[in-house]
Amino acid sequence: MAVMKKRLPIIHADRDENNFPLPKKVVGVIGRMDQNTIGFYRKNDPLVGRIAAEHKITEDRVFLGQGAEGVINQVFDSIMKTNPNVLLPSLGYSLYFDIARARGANIDTFRFVEGANSYYYDVRDVVSRLSQKPGLLVLIDPESPLGFSIKKKDLDAILEKTEGNTVVILDQAHEGVRTGEVKSIKELVGNYPNLIVVRSFSKLYGLASLRIGYAVCGEKAGRNLTLPSNRLGFPGITQDMAIAALDSKDEYGKIARQARKQKRKFNEAVGKMRNYGVHETDHLSCMVKVPENYNKTLIKLAEARNIRIRNLVDYHPELNWLYRVTIGPEEQTVRLIELFQAVDSSMAKRLK
Repeated sequence: MAVMKKRLPIIHADRDENNFPLPKKVVGVIGRMDQNTIGFYRKNDPLVGRIAAEHKITEDRVFLGQGAEGVINQVFDSIMKTNPNVLLPSLGYSLYFDIARARGANIDTFRFVEGANSYYYDVRDVVSRLSQKPGLLVLIDPESPLGFSIKKKDLDAILEKTEGNTVVILDQAHEGVRTGEVKSIKELVGNYPNLIVVRSFSKLYGLASLRIGYAVCGEKAGRNLTLPSNRLGFPGITQDMAIAALDSKDEYGKIARQARKQKRKFNEAVGKMRNYGVHETDHLSCMVKVPENYNKTLIKLAEARNIRIRNLVDYHPELNWLYRVTIGPEEQTVRLIELFQAVDSSMAKRLK
């Protein structure tokens, strides 16, 4: 009688969320839920005060949303009423294109440049397109899906050329993993009053299903926003877990260090293989350049090994040779490296 081979646990390397175990303090909030927590409206939002204290700003500069997506939708709804022209990163997060199209926006895009081991924004192209005076400019830092950080000098060069009637979204949903190019929100919104910085608890904090994000606004940008009434407050459980996450800096620091370590291990191993290329990233995922003729074999072997990875063609057709591989604990890294080794070995035999 044949013995059924046990299938390995799924590795969700296709998502850009946290695959590491969460701090006990955060998960423990669930165990403390009672009728007072879930049975009544919480008409004040303590998370707003906690975020304001975190960034050393006043509470009137902060607003909450249903994830970063909810915040972004609210900004678009406000700005599109007076100026429907939007300037987006051509290879940036496809959600922005969906939101803009749904509102009938006039979309312009700026270019990316591919360097030796990373992409970056074409700053001259961004600045030149600002002459069209868009109502909204979107910058993503670290970029999604490509993962690079905007250099502070490049960000300043763009923001200094942005006229006051253009509101700028700086999407930092993937903040927390990088060690370089970390920017002060207080400094940014203080220097650039037309700026809105968007953050999320969905990525490093690992609270994606709670759908909680927030924005910190420069003085002028905040005046341009028309926000929906929130008389009954934001969900209390969500706020409690987000506050617990902000209070768990040491634990999340450890997760970020583990992520960087596993990314280095993966990139070094895959980068040494015959036909792959790796791009440096500043979020939870690695980026692997895969020859086009490898695609079918990679997808087939990944499925057989219960591994989910994502071809970025889902975001933009021109990225059909690039895969996002979201890192987790070491045992997952080992399996991911073995997958790419197996594909490389299989294709080498086939092409002999």
